[in-house]
Amino acid sequence: MTKQDILETLCKELSFKTPIKEITPDFYDIIIDFLKTEKEYQRQYKIVRLQRLSGIKQVKTLKLFDWHFNPKISKEDILTFHNSSWVENAFNLVLIGDTGLGKSHIASSLCYEAILQGFPTTFISAFDLTSRIKKALNPSSKIDYYSKVRVLCID
Repeated sequence: MTKQDILETLCKELSFKTPIKEITPDFYDIIIDFLKTEKEYQRQYKIVRLQRLSGIKQVKTLKLFDWHFNPKISKEDILTFHNSSWVENAFNLVLIGDTGLGKSHIASSLCYEAILQGFPTTFISAFDLTSRIKKALNPSSKIDYYSKVRVLCID
């Protein structure tokens, strides 16, 4: 891939309007470095924004999960689901069990991974969800809103 190709790709990804022919080839390296840095800052900003909007109070990952605490949780099954294209294919996951077994940790870590991939996510307790729907001026619009969230985790 030539420097011009890289520059064209970056400009397109970042929605820049300046035609490539307007850029002097002597500046390609500097501009490419700048655009790569800008792209990374935009990615990080998006992650922070999505995380703030998600409702996840504390970032948890599957790497931090204590798999030995509850041997009934199948690490292999959870990791297989995690590594699948579950968001793109709108797969569902239902975790059932007593309080304190790690369901919320697993769910919030899956939500966080979805955020890292750029997907909008909502992590909400069942109580808060029903409360928000009941308090809404138009409950059907609130239900419609939650039905359109890419990743919805009801804890």
